[in-house]
Amino acid sequence: ISGFNTHSVTNMNTMFRGCSKLTSLNVSSFDTQNVSTMSLMFYGCSGLISLNLSNFNTENVTDMKSMFSGCSGLTSLDVSNFDTQKVIVMASMFNGCENLESLNLVSFSFDAGPTTLSMFKETCKSVTNKPVSIYVTAEGKNYIETKRVSDINNSYAVLTVYDESGFGVPDGENNG
Repeated sequence: ISGFNTHSVTNMNTMFRGCSKLTSLNVSSFDTQNVSTMSLMFYGCSGLISLNLSNFNTENVTDMKSMFSGCSGLTSLDVSNFDTQKVIVMASMFNGCENLESLNLVSFSFDAGPTTLSMFKETCKSVTNKPVSIYVTAEGKNYIETKRVSDINNSYAVLTVYDESGFGVPDGENNG
C-alpha cells in the first residue's frame, strides 16, 4: 500500500474495516491533507498490533467516528500528531481498544465541540485491572467531563492532565 496515491482522496470511511487478520499496517506514506472523513477507517481490525500513522495530516478531518473501534490487539497507538480542530464527531473513536496501555491525546483540540459519546467505551481495559492513563490537556479533560462522557468514569481509564511543559500533573496538584 506504500504506492497508493491518496492525494485526491477525501473519504477514507471504512477503508480497512473488518480486516481482522491484518497484524501490521504502515500508512505513514498516505497523503491525507484533503481527507474529511476517517470514520470506521480501522474498525474491527482486531488482529492489528502495529499501526503507523506518523505522517497523517488530519487538519481537514471532521469525522473520526469509530476510527479505531474494535482494534483490541493494539497496546499502543500514536495519535500525538493529530490535528482535531475541525473534528465534530469523535463518538466511539477508541471503543473496544481494550489493550491500550496508555493514550496520548494532548494534541487533541475540542474547539469544534465534537460529539464524544462512548469515545472511550471498553478502552484501556487493562488485563491487570490497573488504571490506564489517557493524557489530555486541562481543557480536554474539562470538555470530556463536562460532556458527561460516562464511559470515561470506569475503573480502567484515568484522565491525566499534562502541564504546559508536557509532563503529567496528577489531578489536584500543581508544581508550585
